[in-house]
Amino acid sequence: MTMMLKQGENGSDTRTGRAAAARSPAAARLVGHGGELREILELLDLPGERLLTLTGFAGVGKSTLARCALGATARPGLDRLLVLEMSDLADDTEACDRLSALVPGGPAGAVPDVPPGGRLLVLVDDCDVVVPGVVAGVLRLLAARPEAAVVCASRLPLDIRAEHIHPVHPLSLGPDGEAVRLFTERVSPHYRHVVAAEQAAVVQICEHAEGIPLVVEWAAEAVGPLTPRELLHRLRLGRYGHDRRLRDLPERHRSIDHALAWGEAALTAEETELLKRLSVCDAPVDVATARRLLGTSSEQTVLGLGTLVHKSLLMSGAGARGDYHFTMPRVIRDHYRRELAQEPQVMSAVRGRHAATTMALLAQVRRDLRASTTAGRADRGRGVLATARSRTADVHAAVRHLRDVGEHAEALRLLTLLEEPLLRHGLVPRCTTFEEYLDAVESAAQRVAERPQGRRQAAEAMVMVAGWAMTWGRTDRARSLLAQAEALGPPDAPGALAARVAAGRCELL
Repeated sequence: MTMMLKQGENGSDTRTGRAAAARSPAAARLVGHGGELREILELLDLPGERLLTLTGFAGVGKSTLARCALGATARPGLDRLLVLEMSDLADDTEACDRLSALVPGGPAGAVPDVPPGGRLLVLVDDCDVVVPGVVAGVLRLLAARPEAAVVCASRLPLDIRAEHIHPVHPLSLGPDGEAVRLFTERVSPHYRHVVAAEQAAVVQICEHAEGIPLVVEWAAEAVGPLTPRELLHRLRLGRYGHDRRLRDLPERHRSIDHALAWGEAALTAEETELLKRLSVCDAPVDVATARRLLGTSSEQTVLGLGTLVHKSLLMSGAGARGDYHFTMPRVIRDHYRRELAQEPQVMSAVRGRHAATTMALLAQVRRDLRASTTAGRADRGRGVLATARSRTADVHAAVRHLRDVGEHAEALRLLTLLEEPLLRHGLVPRCTTFEEYLDAVESAAQRVAERPQGRRQAAEAMVMVAGWAMTWGRTDRARSLLAQAEALGPPDAPGALAARVAAGRCELL
């Protein structure tokens, strides 16, 4: 599918220079991405810059930004703009032919004339699933037409030497951020008064969407029968079932799942399986954690993570220890969790490995905290605590799984590993889900105590969690926990356990 933008519709005017382009109607229609638009326009002005690829997550705004940039940089009467849409293709040969039609000698009427001194500006949109064909066609076009410049919008780069890759980032967050502005503009006019009244919920929706424009727009269009607060609750449950109402949207943009499923044609079966397994993690993972979770070698893990970053499905960032960590955007994580849930046995096995990985990580956190205390390294201790804090959601998920499969002793062991960061290193005041931890430990201890050989483990856990309760001023809860610990303690209970119970009761006086 080829579309030529007529002169006068490309968003340009007769002025030249960066200021004129930035004030063009095309740029004015763009919500957010203003800084990135300026960067792209500067790149397109560089001598010899003939191939630019905008990459990024599904729905991050690559196509919109590319269209605005080309519309803003085109000079009326000189430059010709063409949009080649590739989303309807699944064959590399067809993609190559669509680009080759612009080469001299191509089909009659398909080769646009460009005035002397002008440029042929070509947007190749949605080329994710036919990248090899696009590469062949782009190389042929650039070689045959020196006046041509190509901008590609794709989750995958073309990976050729002439290419300049520009990752597109999500919109800024916060009450005055770009994401909130986009949300407000996309809400139906019938319900904008609701948005004004529930601004705090709107900010949280945009944060949950992580500033990805397609997710923000989808959420805004769902406001109506659902208030922003009700919509936020559904999003937190991973429910993205609503289809968008606009009639002229491409099929792949009808819903979040449509957008992700369309791009899966560019993934191998191994990459899809890797995404499903990584989707159980809420916190960023490093290479060592991913290797334990996936059960692969270090080389295979590094290759797999690198491929998913390259295909705009993971983000890389700096870890607390100077290494890299990898994060899956929430909307992608929820999508692959739903796919994983369709295979209950596989999901249970992956959840079990995740629980074991989380336990190993917490054991390492405890060792590192003790080592940092011994060495007097407060800076290292803060980094370890930040790691522990980021794993809160993973701990909850691991405990739920262990309890669901009846592994109560393992659930209790996992939770007791948190004593070091929570109680002894002051993480408790920053833990917003403290009551849930109390409930989880107490419940797991009670189930473990049902077995005679588990009574001592349960009693020790009760004493520990009583200390947490006292730290937070839950004196009644602490008193109840100590009483349960004393009742559970076997007659031959070690003196240390009895002493801890007695010390706890003294502290409550």
